Amino acid sequence: MQRACVIVLVFITVGFCTSSAVAQFEDFEDDVQTHTLYDMPPRQLVDVPTAGTLTKGHFDLALRLYANGGALAYTDIGLSNRLMIGVSYGGTETVSDRDPDWNPRIGFSLKFRLIDELEYFPGVAIGYSDQGYGAWHGDMERFDFKSRGFYAVTSRSFYFYKWTAGWH
Repeated sequence: MQRACVIVLVFITVGFCTSSAVAQFEDFEDDVQTHTLYDMPPRQLVDVPTAGTLTKGHFDLALRLYANGGALAYTDIGLSNRLMIGVSYGGTETVSDRDPDWNPRIGFSLKFRLIDELEYFPGVAIGYSDQGYGAWHGDMERFDFKSRGFYAVTSRSFYFYKWTAGWH
């Protein structure tokens, strides 16, 4: 129960910080160009990372739901235009009337874009993620779906009129 209270408290705190940041952004909205969906490259395609990273000062909050009432909350934060870190935590039976079975530890992720995407060259990134998905099996010390671990990825986007596609 204490962990659930801590998680709720963290999300409330982030919510207040977000509303404060939005209020500050609205004050300077006239001086800033309008941003579109194309300004922020995709960071993941379903469960597979891409070479895209969050820009400095931006963050993502997400909640992943899975079998047995499982939930995994995670956030990614852009420390620079090339470096992104993430933190995640969850457990099974969190969305149920039973006592939650929390994950044994907090998950971390890190992604660094080595090469920006150019007109004739894909973007290249390396990263690490130790967060698996699904139920935790203590006897095997693993999740149903293992973490990605260390990885390298390349991405190339293509724009045609108002449509975009990419290879990752």
